[in-house]
Amino acid sequence: SASKWVREQNDAEDEESEAFQDLLICGVGFTETRMDYESNPEGMILKDRIDPLEICVDPQSYKKNFADARWIARVRDYTRKQVAEMFPDYDGSGSGIFWNDLAEQPHDATLAPYYIEDQSDKINPPGMIAVIQYQYYVIENFYIVLTRENQTVEIDAKKYNKAKAIIDAQAAKVLKMKKRVYKQCFIVGTQVFDHHDLGCNHFTLQGMTGLRNRNRHTWFGLVHLMLDPQRWANKWLSQIQYIINTAS
Repeated sequence: SASKWVREQNDAEDEESEAFQDLLICGVGFTETRMDYESNPEGMILKDRIDPLEICVDPQSYKKNFADARWIARVRDYTRKQVAEMFPDYDGSGSGIFWNDLAEQPHDATLAPYYIEDQSDKINPPGMIAVIQYQYYVIENFYIVLTRENQTVEIDAKKYNKAKAIIDAQAAKVLKMKKRVYKQCFIVGTQVFDHHDLGCNHFTLQGMTGLRNRNRHTWFGLVHLMLDPQRWANKWLSQIQYIINTAS
């Protein structure tokens, strides 16, 4: 009931539907689950749909929904004022992080007939600064200690090294294991801010995938499968119209 209430408060179903629509169009969809303290001082769980063009994923990820991704990042542009409010210690270093610096990359001229209008200012707004939300995990050791009362205690490597002498003196059984520790930081220019543990066993940036193109190592959705049938329908209708116009 609590989970249902939270989902109703932040319209999670609508956000997931929009992410699934992105999947049908371009093959991938993304959402972020996070805590929000701006609208509610006590905290509220929010689930937001994220534009797939803002996401970068580990290129070595091959499993569906990026289950084997080692890192995932969100790149979003902000004004200088917004960056100063979010990161007061930012000194302006790293001028290469302006989006309009990326506009010099070559483009595919064969796509020119499909351009609706000049959207360069919309894609690369001038004077904007890119902020990278970077999430990754590291493998850390931890220990499971079996006490004399047959109770198990899980401790990290740092605490175990301090208490190792006491644990050995009590002849307790110790099992060494490994686990993933998920972390997050924000990168602005050449500076790193707010580096901390996520406190959960997965990324808060979650992706869903459609069908995989093995040769190109890309994902595609329903729209890609509809291209050829639509081309055939366009050609068929054009041919019928031509016959009607030219026949006596």
